[in-house]
Amino acid sequence: MAYTNNDGVDEAIPDGASAPAASIDTYIQDVKKALNERMLNLFGVDFASSTEQLIAKLSGAVTFNGTGKQATQPVSAIGNISGATALDFDVRGNYLTATLTGNVTATVSNMRVGTTYVLMLAQDGTGGRTFAFDSNVRWPGGTAPTFDTTSSSVTMVTITPYSSTRGLASVSGTDYNVS
Repeated sequence: MAYTNNDGVDEAIPDGASAPAASIDTYIQDVKKALNERMLNLFGVDFASSTEQLIAKLSGAVTFNGTGKQATQPVSAIGNISGATALDFDVRGNYLTATLTGNVTATVSNMRVGTTYVLMLAQDGTGGRTFAFDSNVRWPGGTAPTFDTTSSSVTMVTITPYSSTRGLASVSGTDYNVS
């Protein structure tokens, strides 16, 4: 069995022979050193990094709330929306809130398969605003639901993507009073 360690030394152990303990220890140290270097190069963390640092580097938007180290996702408040609205989930994150100040037709992009996206859509004080997705968002039975248009009510929509631009949607809840 031959290998080249990180110091460029080519060490060989004849087939059937036992390696001296120092060679195995050296090999293990070389593997650890190589893995540590790769982690630093790829993720900016090493074996001395905490689990929280590693997860934060690998996932980007994940933060920790301290107690119990429960992962939380920040809510992205879009603000007032009307007309044609682009929802880029790579930029916005997984949880979005918006207030409808006019009728909205939304397009979605940059969804990640294996992730769930939640939109909390509030009617403004006037109400009567409609919300629709483009054809890349599919609904059960092929028909989009009618959203509650009562003033100040909130409708929650969940989207599960099956590609970066297409998703399966459902209304998770409607007519929430959050005031």
